[in-house]
Amino acid sequence: MERKTFNVVFFCKKTKVTKKGKAPIYVRIKTCGTATEIYTRCQIEPERWNQRLERSLYKDEIDQQINSIVASYRANILAAYDQLIKEGKEPTCFAIKHLLPIIINDIFHYTSKFRVPNTSQNYLFKTYFILHNIAT
Repeated sequence: MERKTFNVVFFCKKTKVTKKGKAPIYVRIKTCGTATEIYTRCQIEPERWNQRLERSLYKDEIDQQINSIVASYRANILAAYDQLIKEGKEPTCFAIKHLLPIIINDIFHYTSKFRVPNTSQNYLFKTYFILHNIAT
């Protein structure tokens, strides 16, 4: 019987620090011995990243938004994994990587239909895109 493994790890790539002193945050998806990496479009100062917890421990607004995006990516990766299993497909890291943008776009397209101006839901929706522009 073949052993199936699945692992998701977020990490700060300290070898690619920009001139502003920020490093990109990547997610590594590993299934059955094969792995792929995805850039989350977030950047953080390396000393603010806690690798053991896979998040920032600081409490300012940007770090909290980064933590929120990391949690959202994790949830979407798990949703993609579950969707592949429900469809009877092999949940490889490459299949998950391929399915991930579709899930994220569907979620934001769905929420954009129902958001109301000047509400917290609208704020959270804008925060995702603002943070990606600030962090990059």
